[in-house]
Amino acid sequence: MSKLGIAILHFVLLATQAGPPGNGKLAYVHDGNIWVKTLPAGAPQQISQGGGAESPKWSASGQWLAFQQGRKTIVVSMSGGHQEFDSGQITWSPLRDELGLLDENGLTVIAAGGDEIRKRVVFRNSPSAGVAGFAWNPDATAFALSVITPDPGGRPEFRVGHLWRINVDGTQQRELFTPKERGGVEPAGWSSDGQYIIFRVDSDFSASVASDGLPLFSIPGSGGAPQQLASEVLVPPDFVSISPVKREVLIVAGGGRETWTNKRLVMSDPSTGRVTELTDQRSVALSPARSADGNLIAYVGSPDNKESQRADVGAVIGPNGKKSVQPVQSGVDEPKTTLNQRRIWMIGVDGKSRQLTSDSRYRDEYPLWSADGRFLAFIRIDQQGKASVWTLSLDSNAPQKAVDDIALPSIGWFGYYGNIDWSKYVAWYR
Repeated sequence: MSKLGIAILHFVLLATQAGPPGNGKLAYVHDGNIWVKTLPAGAPQQISQGGGAESPKWSASGQWLAFQQGRKTIVVSMSGGHQEFDSGQITWSPLRDELGLLDENGLTVIAAGGDEIRKRVVFRNSPSAGVAGFAWNPDATAFALSVITPDPGGRPEFRVGHLWRINVDGTQQRELFTPKERGGVEPAGWSSDGQYIIFRVDSDFSASVASDGLPLFSIPGSGGAPQQLASEVLVPPDFVSISPVKREVLIVAGGGRETWTNKRLVMSDPSTGRVTELTDQRSVALSPARSADGNLIAYVGSPDNKESQRADVGAVIGPNGKKSVQPVQSGVDEPKTTLNQRRIWMIGVDGKSRQLTSDSRYRDEYPLWSADGRFLAFIRIDQQGKASVWTLSLDSNAPQKAVDDIALPSIGWFGYYGNIDWSKYVAWYR
């Protein structure tokens, strides 16, 4: 049996194990390969070989796992089947074991069942239009598409971005929105009721502008006028959180690529644009996640590293020559200090925040909820820059280590301006 076959057999054995209720299965990257473990105490099993694997994603049933390795998408099943595809973006259907992916043909859907995998092209690229991104609607009957139409003269600076809607069978293509000024349109998802598409507008197709935040909008899925939800939102996937049961969208709002300052957690109604602020300017909030019933919100909180808020307590000699102890301005509060103060927080049904973790030996990131809302999984980075996965029971409030070592990006523990896209390294089926 090949190494890949052995890895898939391990996956089959793991997928059939019954874990403790609510804890599910964790896929993660370790030493460049995908591993899977039943939480909290299952034996880890290696899924991929050869290194360079990332972005694990579970299907709706948890019986299939997709990940990217090199320029390939690998899909493995608990029954032993596997397939490889040349693709870019991949996203599973929210309801069925169907994988949407972008390939040279356009938007393709892979229907997985048993050992058989079937393909169909939903939107075919052409010289006049190509798909650049997509998002499933909640009942998996339609897509929101980012479509690019090139300049007839072949000048890339004059290409145009559009937001389209299309049924999953490829019928009823409809253009919903095109910016007045040239730029890209990126769908981030749909509201839980399927009535609104959430999307960003990338002015002038500028990666530099996008790094400092893009405006976020909603638009009726049947067509209509767009509604701005936030003026500046960074592009990593955990800066926008869409609940499957609550219409309001959780947004990390605030411009500037530095994630240690000017990042507030707000809740916006896609039908009206009404914004409710959930955190204040004294703190930074990141990676919001709603529990399955939508009633609890977990997020990463830390002090806001504003220059105006940097103060130490020290001795000051007054005009009368007397000493007093009071806050004094200090320039030594580096971003690293603020990052190391990141902790997991929760907003309860009463709307009040409470801190869930407090261990100063770690920086805590990326909370994920269990299906029953009793547990959280999250990432910890220790003072040596080593990352691990922990779980936290809301009943005991005592964190437990679940996975000892997961990958960090090549740029290291600091990430990109303090941000790490953990969806490339961890996926929890719960």
